[in-house]
This record gives sequence, C-alpha cells and structure tokens, in this order.
Amino acid sequence: MLKIGLLGAGRIAGVHATAISAHAGSRLVAVSDYFTENAQKLAAEYEAEARTTDEIIADPSIDAVLIATSTDTHSDLIEAATAAGKAVLCEKPVDLSLERARNCLANSAPTGQPVMIGFNRRFDPNFGAMKAAVDDHVSTLQERAASGQTFSLDLAMSHLTADIICRTVFSTPLQSGVAVDIFED
Repeated sequence: MLKIGLLGAGRIAGVHATAISAHAGSRLVAVSDYFTENAQKLAAEYEAEARTTDEIIADPSIDAVLIATSTDTHSDLIEAATAAGKAVLCEKPVDLSLERARNCLANSAPTGQPVMIGFNRRFDPNFGAMKAAVDDHVSTLQERAASGQTFSLDLAMSHLTADIICRTVFSTPLQSGVAVDIFED
C-alpha cells in the first residue's frame, strides 16, 4: 500500500484526493495547506490527518507526496521531498523560472527519487495540434523576430502558456494580451 501525503488542499488537491482514495494500492494519510482549516476539512473527508508540510515530508512512513500548492512553492517542495526519500507527483509547472526548474532537477536527481509533473494537457489533441503548428513555423518566426520584423501569432491559450512559448522560442517575454497577439503587425 502506497502511503501518500497531499501538500495543498485547494480545488485540484480535492481531485487528487479522490483519485488517491479510489485506487486500491494507495492511501491518503495526510494533508497540509497554508490555510490549516482547508487541510483539516479535506483530511476529514478522506479519513486522513491534517499535518504541516514539514511533518509530512519528515514522516518516514509516508512513501510519496503529491504537490498541489501554489507554483512558487513547487521547486522547494520537490527538493525537500526527494531529499527526504519520497517519490513526488507535482502539479504543473515546476517553476515559473526555467533556471529555477533546471536547478530543481539538478538538486533532486541525485536522490534517485522519482519525480513526475502532472501535465495532463500534454496528450490533449488540441495542444498537440497547436504544438505542431508552432513547430512548423518556428524557424521562420525566429528569423523574423531576430531581424526585427514584426508579426502576429494568434493562439487560444493561457497567458502563462503563451509567455512560456515566447520565452522558449523567441527568448523574450510575452509582449501583449491574453488572446494572444505575441507581436503587433
């Protein structure tokens, strides 16, 4: 039986708590949250204990943690959990900084503990089609951006996803709106 500690007690944590509890091979044993009353409520729903994050990470009887906290805590929690000998499933993204995400990998990899990022949209056909469309035009777009030419790329996605694409493909942050015009013509 895999004993799991859930870090975070928000909406997505509730989804994960249901999934953990529904699986015969796992048991939700503890829940933590910045707002203690949220942890207590979610823990009570699943017959788990409300604890602090540090208590969950330090508990040698807990095999794995599922990180469903705010993004700014992910890297530190991944590093702490793997250092404590725990397997990790973390909600996306690891961090908003690519450098920090890479440092997290460098710091957690030597522990040998498995770390998985819950990126369920990775296999969504719509995201695959968007990636293929961007991949088909990356070199042209990079050339235009490098030469100072302006262009528009309209994509229906979150502001964060668009910003990550801009930083990855063009080495520049998102320039404008949410709908998303990356550059104005």
